Amino acid sequence: MEQNDNLFDKLKQMVGQNEANINILQEQIDVKLQMAYFKLAKIIKKQINKEKDYLQEVEKLYDPEITIEEKKKLICILASFENVSYYRSLEKFKEMADEELKPWVTLGLQESRMMLESSLLDEKQLFISTGLGGKGTNLRYFVVLINNKEEHYNETQQNLIKQEFQYSINKHGGELEETIFDDKFAKITCLLPIEKPVQEILSKTTKECNSFGDFINENFLITNVKKMSTAEIQDFLDKQDNGNQLEIDDDETEQL
Repeated sequence: MEQNDNLFDKLKQMVGQNEANINILQEQIDVKLQMAYFKLAKIIKKQINKEKDYLQEVEKLYDPEITIEEKKKLICILASFENVSYYRSLEKFKEMADEELKPWVTLGLQESRMMLESSLLDEKQLFISTGLGGKGTNLRYFVVLINNKEEHYNETQQNLIKQEFQYSINKHGGELEETIFDDKFAKITCLLPIEKPVQEILSKTTKECNSFGDFINENFLITNVKKMSTAEIQDFLDKQDNGNQLEIDDDETEQL
């Protein structure tokens, strides 16, 4: 996204004059898993029997003889109705679900909750999900600052980065969760409000750091798909042409 074309502006254009509740997926769930859920949910909605009472099927979620794939289908079915009982059954099952199914149940609960809220409040609902999730109305981002001299950041530089980004992110209503220095990279995990121009904030903060020595490359990497290892970062950079702002361009980064 460009600096003056952030996600919040895009959402306002989509909604138009109508108000809408924005729902951000809080958990960190692999984007490919999310896409698999939405794909199956779309198919399920065309097949389900709207007249059937699926509460009698809930016990299958706890049956070890029922396959994971069948349980995934059932979760999608329960999440497809504006039914409080179905929502509560998913909520209860999540507490006991296998690790493999918990992200699936989380997505089902989110979908079910949105349908119920939309019906009860008579208000449009917008759902935003990213691989890194969020917190409240803040989205989580993974940012990589590259050392200009392609060397380790020294102690003074590390402290400056921590202090400047902590101050800037807090000032804009966000939260700096983690800063890790590895090789020539500073890896930052942070939360920022959806309505804030994220790239602009990060760019200005980088420039502020560079006023003390110009030690950070003006191009930085930012994504909300996943946290990247040092090897993945280097591999990504090797494929770039070192143009303007570096950003992972992934169709799965923003799902509305």
